[in-house]
Amino acid sequence: MMDSVTGSLTKYFDFKGKATRKEFWTFYFFTLIVAVVFGFIEGLSGINGLSNLTALVLTIPSISCGVRRMHDAGRSGWFIIVPVVNLIFLLSASVPAGNKNESGTV
Repeated sequence: MMDSVTGSLTKYFDFKGKATRKEFWTFYFFTLIVAVVFGFIEGLSGINGLSNLTALVLTIPSISCGVRRMHDAGRSGWFIIVPVVNLIFLLSASVPAGNKNESGTV
């Protein structure tokens, strides 16, 4: 589980390649847990902006993981900006490796 999270964080600006469903959902679960923990700490301590800083730091890796997930689903990474359609694509199955043509595209 931590391999998926550390893999996504090390690919901070990597918008190429693919992210499996496991890597994608593990990373998003991790970001949810981090947001809840930092929000809780912010609420208890009264330090304003801690959760905003956390969101700012995790925005780029979240987008890059989503784009790589789109690639794994056989779609363009640009579909990540389409609000409803991207959720359908993210939940779709990955493209099997044997379904590629000679040029490497689907």
